[in-house]
Amino acid sequence: MQDAGCRTQDAGCRMQDAGCRKQDAGCRMQDAGCKKQDAGCKKQDAGCRMQEARCRMQDAGCKKQDAGCKKQDAGCRMQDAGCRMQDAGSRVENWCQITTEARRTLSFYCFLCALRASVVSIVGWRRRRAAKPAPSSRGAGRGWARRPGVPAPRHGG
Repeated sequence: MQDAGCRTQDAGCRMQDAGCRKQDAGCRMQDAGCKKQDAGCKKQDAGCRMQEARCRMQDAGCKKQDAGCKKQDAGCRMQDAGCRMQDAGSRVENWCQITTEARRTLSFYCFLCALRASVVSIVGWRRRRAAKPAPSSRGAGRGWARRPGVPAPRHGG
C-alpha cells in the first residue's frame, strides 16, 4: 500500500513538474514579449529624440530667418528714411531754384527800375536845363540873359 501511495505521490510530482515547466515556458514567452516591447519602446524613444533634434534645428532655422527679416526690415526703414531725406532735399533744391529764379527776375526788375529812374533823371535834368535861360556875358552881374518877350526884373539891381 505504501508503494501505491508513493506512485500516486510520484504521479502528482510529475504533474506538478509538468505544470512548472508550462509556467516556465509561459514566463519565457512573456519575457520575450517584454523584450520585444522594450525594443519597440527604445526605437520609439530614439525616433522621438530624432524628431526633437529636427524640431530644434527647425527652430534654430526659424530664429535665423526671423533675425534676417529683422535686418531686412531695419534696412527697409533706413532706405525709407533715406528716400524721405532725398525727397526733402529735392524740395529744398526746388525751392532754392525757384528762389534763385525769383532773385534773378527781381534783379532784372530792379535793373529796369534803376534804368528808368536814371532816364527820368537825365530827361528831367535836360528839361530843367532847357527851361533855364543861358548865362549872359553882358548881363551886368544878373547871371541870366533875358528871354525874348519876358520883361526885365524891376527891383533894380
